[in-house]
Amino acid sequence: MVHRPHSQASIHARDLQVNLSASMRMAGLAATAAALFYGENMLSRQPYHTSVLTGHLWVHELLHGNPRCIKDQLGMETCFQAVGQEALHTHQC
Repeated sequence: MVHRPHSQASIHARDLQVNLSASMRMAGLAATAAALFYGENMLSRQPYHTSVLTGHLWVHELLHGNPRCIKDQLGMETCFQAVGQEALHTHQC
């Protein structure tokens, strides 16, 4: 009888343990990265509502400024863009 230092089952079990350890390390790294990203966003916040404009100038700033601002301020990005395009086409005729 030939003595084998490691059987197929023990090699397979060791490989599974190594893979599990690697998976757990990756999950830990992913959780750490998510926590750092969230923490950085919460601790280094920039003021968002900084416009001193009112009325017509505020609307002009919304229409010609950052598209995210109009979506956030009015909450109707797709609808408002469609209405805006229709208004542009109506006034060009």
